[in-house]
Amino acid sequence: MKKGIIFGFILMLSIVLTACGGSEGVSVQDDLISFVNDGMAKYEEEQSENLEKFEQSTGSALVLTDEEFTELKKVHDDIISLLDNIEVPETDEVKSLHKKYVEFSKNTLSVSLGVFESFKNGDKEKVKAETKLMNTLRQDLFNFMTELNMLAEEHDVFIEQVVDGNAHLKAYKK
Repeated sequence: MKKGIIFGFILMLSIVLTACGGSEGVSVQDDLISFVNDGMAKYEEEQSENLEKFEQSTGSALVLTDEEFTELKKVHDDIISLLDNIEVPETDEVKSLHKKYVEFSKNTLSVSLGVFESFKNGDKEKVKAETKLMNTLRQDLFNFMTELNMLAEEHDVFIEQVVDGNAHLKAYKK
C-alpha cells in the first residue's frame, strides 16, 4: 500500500513538474544546430539567389539607373523579409545570437543600399560615411562569429564553413 501511494505521489509530481515547464525542451546544442543549418543557411541561400538575379540584370556596375535602383530596393526589401521570417530559436543563448545575426544582416543590407544610392546621386561624402559604417559592420561580424564559435564549443557543436559556389556555415554534433 505504501509503495502505491509513493508511486502515485511521484507520478503526480512528475506530471505537475512537466506541466509547469519542468522539462527543458530543446537543448542549446540542438537549437544552435537548427539555427545555423535551417535559419542562417536557408536565409543565405535565398539571399544569394535574389542578389544573383539582380546582378544578372544589372551587371557589376556601381552606378545604377533609377529603374535598376528601384529593382535593388525591391531585392533589399525581399531580403529583409527573409530575415524577419527566420524562425526564432527556443533557448535564450541562441535567441541572443539570432537577434545579433538579424540586426547585423539588416544593417549590412542598409549600408550596401546606401552605397549604391550614394553612387547613384554622386554623393562622395555619403560614400565615405557608408564605407566607415561598413568597416564597423566587419567588426560586428567578427564579434558575432566569435560568439557563435564560443557557444558552439561550449555545447559540443562543430561549425564548418562550406564553400560550394557560395560560402555558408554548417553545424554538427561533435
